[in-house]
Amino acid sequence: MNRSDRDDIYEDANLTQHEIDAVERCLDEDCQDSEVEVSGFSKLQEHFCDTEEIPYAIVTQASWHPENTHTPDEWIVEHLKDV
Repeated sequence: MNRSDRDDIYEDANLTQHEIDAVERCLDEDCQDSEVEVSGFSKLQEHFCDTEEIPYAIVTQASWHPENTHTPDEWIVEHLKDV
């Protein structure tokens, strides 16, 4: 996914420029959880839940489900990198 495609997602999720910059840093630098801009990822998680893109098992952290291989933030980072 290129930056302009991600910008559409950021706009749909109502991220501020500060939140966008923090998310982009995580995409570029594989940031640690403590560095993640929480509000930006919360908005992205809500967006991906509303669009039903993120698997329910990941959102609920259902350890019994085979799709639950990531935290929601990990899924979001991978999704933004890969889509």
